Amino acid sequence: MSRTRSADAKNRGYGSNNGKSQQRLTAAFLELLQEKPLEAITITELCRLAKTSRDSFYIYYGSKRNILAAIARKKILTSPHWAASKSTESLANFASALTSIFYAEREFMLIVKRNRLTPLIKDIVTAIYDETPHILIDGHIKRQDHAAAYTSRLFIGGMVDMLQHWISLPDSAREAKEDVIAFLQNRIKTGFE
Repeated sequence: MSRTRSADAKNRGYGSNNGKSQQRLTAAFLELLQEKPLEAITITELCRLAKTSRDSFYIYYGSKRNILAAIARKKILTSPHWAASKSTESLANFASALTSIFYAEREFMLIVKRNRLTPLIKDIVTAIYDETPHILIDGHIKRQDHAAAYTSRLFIGGMVDMLQHWISLPDSAREAKEDVIAFLQNRIKTGFE
């Protein structure tokens, strides 16, 4: 970017390095996702709404998929449900926390599903699971072998699919959150014996 273009951007209020560009980008992105599908959102309109430069967008995120992933990861990791699940770090608590997060963030998770980005959520949840080294499976520290990795990914993928389906049901047809948590905890208990 030339000095003139950069100076022009700063004069218009774009690209100022005040640490709020990321917040404005994520807020604008979520606003646009309420209105239209991901494919219809342009980087130019996103940056215009966020009052930041395209350079800032590419520095922080690089793609629309990356900004959505950053938002989803933050929603999961900053949730009070996630913090509560780490007290005993069991897979049952992990499933309970994830269910509570999907329930609390239903609107966002429906946007993810509507944009056919559930695999992105699976990747994020799997990465979070992998980053938590002491999650207990039925009282034992999770194994680090390939079979354990395949089993956990299969379970996490199925759990995310089930939760995406659950939140998309009308309120009258949706089971209570506690029933879903009990179901997942039962699957964990019987699936890892």
